[in-house]
Amino acid sequence: MARYDISGMPQKLKRERLKRRLTLTRAAALSGLSYSSIDKVENGITMPRLITLLSLLEAYGLTFEDVAERMDHEETNNLSADNSDDDKRLRSSRNTDEQFRDYFGHAEFAVRRA
Repeated sequence: MARYDISGMPQKLKRERLKRRLTLTRAAALSGLSYSSIDKVENGITMPRLITLLSLLEAYGLTFEDVAERMDHEETNNLSADNSDDDKRLRSSRNTDEQFRDYFGHAEFAVRRA
């Protein structure tokens, strides 16, 4: 089972929006999302639901791999042994996690720590 580090997703989404010289208002119009929803995702306030993420990726012309990093086996083992607050916070977002797994072939998503 593949595992992905999504800890940098908010910053990557914002960087990609700015690289395309899109304002939040224009990004909202292109994605069909609200200005405030995009702002909350980009600032890490909320983890996007799958439909939100897919809308942003499509609007920016990106793939999932552009905003998430596949973790190697050693990182996966280290992460599995760690019960940090980041893991608990991510796992508490059960609805989002289930949607990601359904869409991406039961891959697991986690926050990688330095």
